[in-house]
Amino acid sequence: MKKYILKRLLELIPVLILVSLFSFFIIQASPGDPIDNYVRPGMTEEQIEDIKEEYELNGTLAQQYFRWMSHIMRGDLGTSIHQNRPVVDIIAERLPATLMLMGTALVFSLIVAIPLGLWAGLRKNKRSDNIISLISYLGISIPPFWLAMIGIILFSLKLHLLPSGGGAYGECKYSGGFIMAYDSAGFCAKSE
Repeated sequence: MKKYILKRLLELIPVLILVSLFSFFIIQASPGDPIDNYVRPGMTEEQIEDIKEEYELNGTLAQQYFRWMSHIMRGDLGTSIHQNRPVVDIIAERLPATLMLMGTALVFSLIVAIPLGLWAGLRKNKRSDNIISLISYLGISIPPFWLAMIGIILFSLKLHLLPSGGGAYGECKYSGGFIMAYDSAGFCAKSE
């Protein structure tokens, strides 16, 4: 068991490196210069170079990548351009709502998926199994963002049962949690 875990952890290293390379270079491939938002008409080349140095955009792509990775490894995700605050603070501010939403989705999906999976398993190839399979395959197939938009249109705008936004607390927690749970419940019900 220890060898298996060690092997998996060692396999994770090249995957993380590839993901970091992809993330860095996809940002670099975006059109325009990242400092275009900061450059104002009439700025001198020296001022532009100062901005590049401040955001560590000087040097080769390899140098920029290794600087970026060293910051990431230390937990420094930089400063938000839009809010002029550390990105870590912005994430920490929104993390409780995210965890609440994901926890609600997990509880909903387990409460629904396990009994449905067991029910379908006990009635293999019967009508109830086919209905549960259809519902599960729909849950797996429908993209959660699309289902969320349909849920907002139906339950908020048409039926006025739930608010269309407002965070992960109150009724929003349950509606968002249900939408997220439907996706994962489909997987869980089919694997039971």
